[in-house]
Parts: sequence; structure tokens; C-alpha cells
Amino acid sequence: MRVCSCTNGLCCNKNGITKTSNHKVRTYAYICFFLLLPQYTTAQTNVFARAELDRNSVYNQQPFKVTFTVVTTTWYTAPLQFDNLQVSDAFIVPFTRSIPGQYEMNGKYLSGVQFYYMVFPYKAGRFSLPSMAITAESPAEGTSTGRKITVHTAPVSFTVKPVPKEYPSGHEWLVARDVSISDNWSKPLDKVKVGDVLERTITVDALGTLPQLIPEVNTAAGKWAGVYPKNAELKDTRDEENANGERTERASYLLLEAGTFNIPAVEVYWWNPYVGRLYKKSAPARTIHVQPNPDLGMLTTLKDSLAAAAPPATAAHKGPYRILGLPWYWALLYAAVILLVIWILVKMTIILYRRAKTAREHYLQSELHWFRQFRSADAGSPDLLRKLYHWWDRFLFPQKTITETVEERSAFHDYIKEVYSYDHIDKEKGETLKQVFTQYREQWKKSPPAEKSGPDVSADQRPWP
Repeated sequence: MRVCSCTNGLCCNKNGITKTSNHKVRTYAYICFFLLLPQYTTAQTNVFARAELDRNSVYNQQPFKVTFTVVTTTWYTAPLQFDNLQVSDAFIVPFTRSIPGQYEMNGKYLSGVQFYYMVFPYKAGRFSLPSMAITAESPAEGTSTGRKITVHTAPVSFTVKPVPKEYPSGHEWLVARDVSISDNWSKPLDKVKVGDVLERTITVDALGTLPQLIPEVNTAAGKWAGVYPKNAELKDTRDEENANGERTERASYLLLEAGTFNIPAVEVYWWNPYVGRLYKKSAPARTIHVQPNPDLGMLTTLKDSLAAAAPPATAAHKGPYRILGLPWYWALLYAAVILLVIWILVKMTIILYRRAKTAREHYLQSELHWFRQFRSADAGSPDLLRKLYHWWDRFLFPQKTITETVEERSAFHDYIKEVYSYDHIDKEKGETLKQVFTQYREQWKKSPPAEKSGPDVSADQRPWP
């Protein structure tokens, strides 16, 4: 008799052969499963994507950069496909030029591409960057055929801080890295007279913001001049890394009074969020000397011309709210009528389709359809006989066989003999069969028998297989 004991998790069976205990087997199985699980997942999904913010807390209108990195364990066989980034209460500036390279992902450097957006939030609060679906075409490891894979980035939260208390009241909020301002006049301000028209150009150039976010500057003057502003020009001066903008305002000044007058400085305040400080820059104040002009006959004409060239003022809205130029209640009424007409057209289309379908089904089971099938069948094919029987089953008279007359019987028997006695069917006999039954049908249609009644087969009979 063999005696065996368990040592270090190994036991002997009844034959004396050592075996691993059940506990050890389960432990080894779990370890192998968790070791192989990452490799199995990677084999299934070899494309990865992530979204990163260069900062998670910004001020109102302060831009932050959203970088999307898409990597693969193999290579790409087609350009990436993705929708535009959508963020609530924010302006989005795309920089969608893809940058290929090697990027770190889960501790490994993989081949991939990067693209990014600049986001300009304009409302304080806590927000979330939504998940973005990105479709890549890349072959799995060990293959060379590209397959489409759609991956989703994880949502990322960010906070938009309100305007700081240090910002002076009465000035519009502006966030920028740096600002420059210039104030130019079309003529020297010490050599003008009443009735002259001066052109003033004020340009504000801001780094790190959009031209739409640069506030309007004050071009007003006292009673000594009439001011006729023009539409501001906004210029996007972004580079490959940052969004920059330029705002240019022009105005015409018609000098109305003689004397010496002060033109106040043009001031621009902005907050630099990267150093957390308030800055101010201004174009210097100026003094204008207006000489009298004895010839003022053209002053009224100049006023009218400048007023006509100035952009029209927007009138205050009065009356009900309008949609596409119509009062809201008429717009809703028209929309309801259009929806009703569309509903009626859809219902009529469905009814007509069902009727056409029913008529088609009835036609496919009619005597006329199967007679046409019989007439169009190949005269040298046994299929002619099958279609003859289909038609005869739907012929509308009772108690009549397919060989009722001598002529029919002769043509029918000749064709049957061809089908079952010879390898090749004589087409002439098939054509004769068609002609005999066509003549019989025409004669019957002209003078049908009195005992004509419904078909002997059900309406839902289907063709023989």
C-alpha cells in the first residue's frame, strides 16, 4: 500500500500521483486571468484618446486650451474624423491642424496625433467639457487591414471665476496678456478751422483674446464738434498658438465752434489672469485749436453728408415679438397650418401606397397576369406547361377541362409528348400551343358561357414551386 501526504499544497491521488490542491489551482487561475486581461483588451481596442485642459480654473473670457491626443498601437490608415467641440456659454476657436508624433499613454510612448481648441467662456460658474467621439481607422496588432474604431474622451470639469473686485467699475471687462492702443488724426490739430472734417482712427490690439471681446472705446466730443462714427473693424490676428484680436474704430469730426478744446485720453483697462494684476494703457490727451472761418455756407451741407454716411441707429423695438418678419402669433399660425398640410399629405401617401399594394397583390393572382406569364414563357421550355396550368386554374368558367375541344386536345397532347418523350422540345409546337389557347381565350371573352362563375381556386393561391 502507497502512503502519501500533502506537502506545500501538493497531494497524492489514490494512484500515488501528486496533484495541486483545489485552492492553489483557483489562485493560479485568477492570477493568469488578471495578467492576460490588459493584453486581451488592448488586442480588441488599439486606439486611445484623451482630452486635457491647460488649466481648470479661469476668469470670465479668459481662454483655456483643450488638447485632444489620439494614439494607436499600430498606425492610422485614414485621417481622424470628429465633430466640432461644443461647450455651453463659451466661444470656441478651432486649431484643428493635426500634429503627428510620439505621445505618452499609460506609461508607454505610442504613435498618434494631437489637435486643440481655444475656449473662451463668457459666464461664471462650474461647467463640464463634454465627451467627444473620435473615429479612427487603424489595423489591429498583427494585421495590416484598417478597421474603423470610435473612441470617446472622458468629460473634464472646469470653473469660470467672476470679475475680480479690483477691476474698476464703469469700465468694460477685458482679459488679455497685453494691450496696445493708438490714436491718430487725419490733420494736425493746431491747423484747423470751423467747418473742417477730421478723421480719427483708434486701434486697440489685444493679445490672448478675440476681437469680438475687445470693448468699444469712447469717441464722443463736446459741443465744439459733431461726431459721426463708422462701423468698427474687427480683425482676427491669431497665430499658431494663441488667439489675438484687433479692433479699429473710425469717426468723422465736423468742427462747429472756434476755440481751444481738450480731447480726453483714451483709456483701456484689462486684467492679466496669468499674473493676477490689473493694467491700464491710454492714448495721450490732446488739445485742438479751432480757428474761425468766415465762409460757413457749406456747414449745413457737410452735416447732411456726414449724417447720411454714418451707420443708421438701431430703432428701439416696439410691438409684438417677430419671427421671420411676422408677429409671433401669425408665425405660429402659419407653422401650425404647414404641419397640418404635411400630416394630411403623409396620411394620403400611406393610403395610396396601401391601395396600390393591394391592387398589385390582386393583379399577381389574376387570370390576366398568369395569361401574360403563359404568353411570355419560352416555347421551348417545360416552364410553359407549368404556367399554362397556373392560368387555366384562374380561368373563369366551371366544369371544363384543359382539353375541352379537339384543337386544344391535339395541341396540348403534342406538346406533352415533346416534354416527356424527347430531350429537346420543338419550339414550333410550343408556339402552336400558345396560339391555340390565345384564340380560345379571345373567343371566350367575346361570348362567355352562361354558367360563368368565380374561380375554382382560392384567391390566395400561390405559384407552384
